[in-house]
Amino acid sequence: MQIPMTSPSDVGARRESVLLVNAGSRRGQENFESIRQKLLEEGVNLVKANAYTNHDRLLSDAALAVRSKTPLIIVGGGDGTLGSVAGLVANSDSSMAVLPLGTGNEFARDLQIPMAIDEACDVVSKGRTIEVDLGRIQDHCFVNVATVGLTTKIAEQLTDSMKKRFGRFTYAFAIFAGLRNIRSFHAKLSTENGETEFECLQLVIGNGRLHAGPFPVLPDARLRAGKFSIYAVMGSRRSDLLKYALMLPGGHHSRLAEVHAEYATAGTLETQPRIKTTVDGEILCRTPIKFECLPSALKVIVPGDFQD
Repeated sequence: MQIPMTSPSDVGARRESVLLVNAGSRRGQENFESIRQKLLEEGVNLVKANAYTNHDRLLSDAALAVRSKTPLIIVGGGDGTLGSVAGLVANSDSSMAVLPLGTGNEFARDLQIPMAIDEACDVVSKGRTIEVDLGRIQDHCFVNVATVGLTTKIAEQLTDSMKKRFGRFTYAFAIFAGLRNIRSFHAKLSTENGETEFECLQLVIGNGRLHAGPFPVLPDARLRAGKFSIYAVMGSRRSDLLKYALMLPGGHHSRLAEVHAEYATAGTLETQPRIKTTVDGEILCRTPIKFECLPSALKVIVPGDFQD
């Protein structure tokens, strides 16, 4: 459903904006109209608003908005949707605003955007613009993390209906199922820091500060560091994963002897056997993969009191 519009009292008062909402996200379809109304009440000059059931069409309209040099592209959805649109907005004349309508919403948490929809809309109208890093795997940009191992097993258990019904509790069910199916793999990680080989259960390439909920990727992880925070849970036993899980709060997992951690701007990952790679919660490709950090590539709206 597409609604061309302007807000008569604010025409010319604020920069032109488009609102693109993934109707398939956990809170997308049901909140689209209230979001549209709230943004107009806040004085946001919406020239177009649409809720999409077709992901490719959403990306097509986002690409059109970028080519048209639309000043602000407001995107509602989960991290997968946000990462796909961010790749189009990167290094362009447009800025991006984020409405957290997915299940994990890690990118929004990194940007310190409130989960409450009305408050998130307030950020769109009253926030400020900063530049943040993006990650790239092959030719796909991501805003939060790329992972192999346990996280992919978890992603394989998740369905859209489960996410909408149970929200973040869905991950608890998926974790137990993933642990039953986890197998170690041989990894070769190559970055500017050197080459490392190990048996691995989970490897995370983090673009932002947080992952797996409120937990730091690494103690010094930052959204504007110009480099990735990378760690791997080495070993082949489920008990290694248990120790990791217990230390994850606060980012203390990096202290474990079973965890390899480093910061890097780019690199490659090879595994034996080849395994699936999850990017911003969506299974995208298989190893080997090439990754790189794109420093300050995305202009994004954050709260006025944002602190990096």
